[in-house]
This record gives sequence, structure tokens and C-alpha cells, in this order.
Amino acid sequence: MSPDDLIARLDERLKRFETSRQPELILGHEIKAEATALLAATRIERDSLPPTRDDAMRMMLAHHHVSRLYFLRSFVSDPAGDPAELAAAVLMSAWLGNMVPDLLQPEVRALVGLTPATGSESEFATTITGVLQAASMTSGDPAVLDAAVLTMRARLSDPGGDPGGRVASCLCVAYRSRFMQRGDAADLDLAIEQGVRAFEAAEGDEERMSRATNLCACYRDRFDLGGADADLDRAVSSGERALGLVPPGRPVAQVLVNLSTAYFRRFTHRGTEHAALDRCIELVEQAMAAPGGVPAPVLSNAGMAYRERFLLHGRPDDLERAVELTTRANEGGPGAEPDRAMSLANAAVVLRQRFDRLGEVADLRRAIELNRQAIAGMPDHLTNPARANLANMYRELYGRTGEIGDLSRAVDAGEGVLARMPPGHPNRATHSADLSVVYQRRFRRLGSRSDLDRAVELGEQALTGTGSRSPSIPQAAGLAHLERYLLHGVTGDLDRSIELSQRSADETPAGHIERPGRLLDAAIGYFERFRRRGAETDLTRAIAMGEEALGAMADDQPGRAQHLAELSLAHLEKFHLESGDESADRAIGLAAEAEAALAADHPDFTGILGLRCMAHQARYWLRRRRSDLDEAIAAGERALELSGPDDPRLADQVANIAVAYIGRMDHFRRSITPDRLAWLCEQAAGAGSAQPAERLRACWRVGALALAMGRAELAVPLLDQAVDLLPATAPREGDWADQEHRLGSQPDLVSQAVAAHCTAGDPGGALAVAEAGRAGPSYSPTRSDPVRT
Repeated sequence: MSPDDLIARLDERLKRFETSRQPELILGHEIKAEATALLAATRIERDSLPPTRDDAMRMMLAHHHVSRLYFLRSFVSDPAGDPAELAAAVLMSAWLGNMVPDLLQPEVRALVGLTPATGSESEFATTITGVLQAASMTSGDPAVLDAAVLTMRARLSDPGGDPGGRVASCLCVAYRSRFMQRGDAADLDLAIEQGVRAFEAAEGDEERMSRATNLCACYRDRFDLGGADADLDRAVSSGERALGLVPPGRPVAQVLVNLSTAYFRRFTHRGTEHAALDRCIELVEQAMAAPGGVPAPVLSNAGMAYRERFLLHGRPDDLERAVELTTRANEGGPGAEPDRAMSLANAAVVLRQRFDRLGEVADLRRAIELNRQAIAGMPDHLTNPARANLANMYRELYGRTGEIGDLSRAVDAGEGVLARMPPGHPNRATHSADLSVVYQRRFRRLGSRSDLDRAVELGEQALTGTGSRSPSIPQAAGLAHLERYLLHGVTGDLDRSIELSQRSADETPAGHIERPGRLLDAAIGYFERFRRRGAETDLTRAIAMGEEALGAMADDQPGRAQHLAELSLAHLEKFHLESGDESADRAIGLAAEAEAALAADHPDFTGILGLRCMAHQARYWLRRRRSDLDEAIAAGERALELSGPDDPRLADQVANIAVAYIGRMDHFRRSITPDRLAWLCEQAAGAGSAQPAERLRACWRVGALALAMGRAELAVPLLDQAVDLLPATAPREGDWADQEHRLGSQPDLVSQAVAAHCTAGDPGGALAVAEAGRAGPSYSPTRSDPVRT
């Protein structure tokens, strides 16, 4: 249908309503869609001024008829006048007020306080500022905003048509509103251009105050879009200028809020300006105490500021204040609906933080629910931060429940966010680091090397990206390299891990809630380097950093059990080095604390039981007390009992209990039942989800147990499988020293495999397995290796 036909059709519809007063003629979504189609068909693009006479006439008539439609709809749907419909009517008429004043409806002029005798078009354009904001947030009709922008642009083109910069100020607000609606960076640049012009033309302190705070908001938005430090500094300076123009004793909440938000951006961007965060909170508290209070989105943002201060200093009252404010923001109140999605997203982040602090799974599940609601209610181009948070929440839920579906959802959500972020986006580095951690978790669970390679790739990309300088970025990259070292044994990965983890710890100030975790990550790196190279200084440093990390944590802080376990392992290694009672006792005490700190259904619980099993075995070999051996076996058997068939630690648990059973046989002549041995052999042979080194250890230790019990027919296939796995444990990516170290960590394996074949009366098999073991990493077995295949 042509534009002229659309105009005639709407005109005829309105005339019929004015005669019959039948509401169905003008109400309903299809009528509104018809009006939107008419505005779109007669729209004059921003670069097409001046329009032709015919185009201008069509656009004029379209806006006149649509203005009439909205005005009539407003009083049919609400006798007092529906605000959204009235706003649309005013904005449609604004364009007409500049083009053909005679067509401007008297009712609309009266609505904004103007009369045909006294109201000029310039006054009209200035008066609609507040209505413009309402319409942009309530009508959702792009043509409404375009009409207002076109009106004011036309007004500015008249010589001397903007005394005092009032139209430029309105146009600044309009362009920013359109940017918020569509995300077009050009609109934001135009908003700043008009805002600067308006500020320079202002005629009094109150006008300068209002326009400076508008500029503060525009510069802040442009910083969010492009990440330029200069825009952030301009936002702060504009906001401080506005604050300085506020009359004494009359706080203006919006000025305080805009400046507070600019300081918050400065803190989150630079990370080290703690005074900026305190200034942010000081200002927003003043705003909340001002007459009339603040809208819901401000409460929500204030909660996020308190969350950041909690992260910085670890004070529980800051976290509870954050929960209180973000909860209030979602209870309704002024301005709640337009920004409700963002308020929901912020509440989700704060609840996730409280989960991290207190470990209540209900907080995390509620956070996921709120975050999903937030994504559903946001414009698509604004959903990336919420989607990134959702990925991290699913990752943490997996860490608590062990459900692989949660981990898959975390990967899918994280990759979806990354695909939507262009290179150079200010948030890309942080998100790449977070996604690297998700892939590390999935690698530990499923053992896929492609997951590990992706984790390392993302970590290195995050380090070279622009935007955030958070210590979480080197932390994530360092952990990815550590995982790859533990898999392949290449010392280059280990050294890179220590470099990055130490950097992350150094960049995290004392008292920060994340510092203990970053200290522990660095400690693990030094511990592994001690095991690789034997330098006691590395072990000493690992223990010192681990003890410092533990001392900085609250007794009930989630994650403390994992810290206790890692420190226990370091003291256990120190015991192996020095054979000292103190180290053995410390290792056992820490492992017992870790066990007491976790529920039996926690995914890490079986690993801590396995650690207790090893620690008691170590002290048994020192003191030869049967109670230690009994404790080791009890812990090991419980770990096996709680481990499911897909538990990634199953192979380790099988190996630990087998060693304990061998010790009991050697010293107390007490063996396990044949059925128990057969079950252990089955578990060791079938631990296909574990890494090669873990499967090798399980097959070796259970094979040795079977040989000790005189069951060579069970020992032979397990020990053969362990020898076959030797090449897979040697790092093909590393040099000969790395390969030799890995192979040298199983000194008795081949001799035990030879002995098993000889005991079974198979000298040919003994010779073959001896040759296989001697071949080292270049060996490739002729028989099929189903695991490696």
C-alpha cells in the first residue's frame, strides 16, 4: 500500500471514530502497527534534509494523523489520560509545531502549558524534554523518537533559532535516548556534540548544572561502549562541575547519581583507585537520602558498589547492604519497570557473591533464576554481561553439585557471549579468562585435550586483550598452563603458570576477598616445581604462601576446604623430604579439617578422603602404628564407596586403597577377599575417563596387589596395560628431560610386569613387556590400545 493510501486509510478510520465513538476502531495492537507502518513509509532520513515538498507534506500529514490517534487512544483507554499514549501524541505534534503551527492540536498545546496565543515553537521544543524521556522508555516506537530528533534538528538549522542552547540540550537528551534504544554509537557522538553546545550557551548556574550532568552521563555511556580513558575522565570532571553548581542545601539526586556512577566506572576500570569506590558510595548514599529518594535502578547500582567494596575488604556488612539494596530495587517503586531487567541482573550477581561467601546453594539457584529473567527482559544488544554472568553461575553450580549438564550450559553460554563480542571489546579479556576457567573444569571432568587447549588459548588471548586489568586474567591463564603441565609434564608450561599466578597474587591487595585463592594458585605452582626439580626453596615458598592464604580466610568461607587440602599435600611432600613427625601430623590435621568442612555430597569430598588415606599411610611408614593404617584404609574405602563410575578421581582412589591393602598384607598378613580384588581389578581396567598417568597408577598398584596375593592371572593384564600407557604419559611436546622425568617416576613398573609374566609361566610375555618398557616414549604397541584409540 502506498504512503498516500496509508494516510487516507488512517484519516478515514479517525473520522469514523469521532462520529461513532466505537473504541475498537482505534484500540488494539493492529491499529498501532498500522500507525507505525505509516510513519515508517513517510519517514525522511536524517541525511535527507531539506526534504522535497511532497515528502514533507506526506510526513506532516502522517504525524498529524498519528498524533490524533495517540491522543484519542489515551483517553479511551484511561479517562485521566494514558501517559505513554499522551507522550506519543505530544512528540508527534512537536514536529508539526515547527512545520505547520496551525495543525498543532490545541489540546496538546494545553497539555504542555502552551496556548496558540503565547506558545512559540522554541518554547514547545524545550517543554517536551521530560515527555521525550517518558516516550522513549514507554512507547517503544522508533518513529516517535525519530520525529522528535528531526523536529529539533530542523529548529537548530534556523539562524538564531536556539537562544540559550535549550533546543541543543533537548537534542542531547533525544540522541542519548535513541542510543539507549538502538545502540548506535553515532547517536552518542551527536548527543555529546549537542551537550557541549548546550553547556557553552547556558545562561545560568541551574542550566549549567543540568547540562553538565547530562554530559557526565553521555561521556560515561561512550566509555562503556569504547573503553577510552579520556571519556571516563570527562565524565568525572563534568559530574564534579555539575555538583559544584548545585545550590547549597538543595541536593539534586540525579547529579549525585550520575557522578557516583562515573566514579564506579573509574574504579572498576582501573581497579586500584579505592578512593573512587568510596567516593561513589558516599555520593549515592547522599542521593538516597535526598528528598524524594531515588528510582529502583539507582538502588540496584548502589548495591553493586557495596559488592565491589566487599570484594576489596571482605567486610560482611558491605555484602549484606548490597543484598538489601538490590532486593529493594526489585520490589517496585519509582522507575522500577524500565530498568527492571538490569536490576534483576544485579541482584543475581550479588546473590552469587553471597553464595561464594556462605556456600548456600539456594542463593546460587535464585541468582540463576533472576539472571535468566533479566536476559529475557533486556534488548538483545544489552544482554552480554548477563549472559557472561550466567555462564559463571552454571560453572559454580557444577562445582557444588557435580552435574555435568551445568558445566555444558556454562560452556554454551560462555561461547555464545564471546561470539557476540567484537575484537577489542573492553569486556572481551575478562570474559575470555572466565571461559578459560570453565573449559579447565570440563577438562578435569571429561579429560578432553581439546578442552584444555581451548582453555590455554583463551587465557593467552585474555592476557593480550584490551580493557580490564583485573588480576583474575593472569590467574585464569596461569591455571590453564598448570593444568597442561600436569597432563603433559612440559616444564615451559609450569614456569609460565608460576609467572602468571605470582603476578596475579602480587596485583591483588592484602585484604581483598580473592587474595587467598590467588596466593594458593601460586603456591601450587611452586609445589609442582619442587616435585619436578627438587629445589627445597620452592617447597618452602609453597608452604609459606599456602599458610598465608589460609590465615586470610574466614573459618566458614567456602573454598577453605580446598585450601586446607592443598596445604596438607604440601606438608605431606615435606614429610617425604625430611621424614619429620611435625610435617606428617600437620598434613593429617589439615586433611581432617578439610573433611570436616565439606558435606559428603560435595564433589571434592572424595578427593579429600583420598588425601587422608595417603597422609595416614605416610605416617604409618614412619611410626608403624596400625591405627594409621586402619585410618588410611577406612578413608580410602569410604572414598571408593562415594565415588560414582564417572568420577574423575576414581582411578586415584583405586590406586590409594590398593597401596594401603599391600601395606596391611606386608605387615599384618591380612589380605582382602577374592571378590574385592576382582572388583578393584575391574575398576582399574575400566577407568577410561581418567588421564593416562592416573590410569597407569591405578593399573600398576592394583596389579601389584594381585601379584602379592598370588593372582598372577589378574596382575598380568593390568601391569601390561600400565606399561602400554607409559608412552602416553611422556610429554611429546617437551624435551628429553621432561620425558625422562615422567618415565622415571615409575621405576618398578616394568620389573613387576616381568615378574607377573614369569609367575604366570609366560617367559615370552615377560620378554615382550620388558622390551616395551625399554622402548620408552618412542614405543608404539602392536596390539590395540582402546583407551588411546
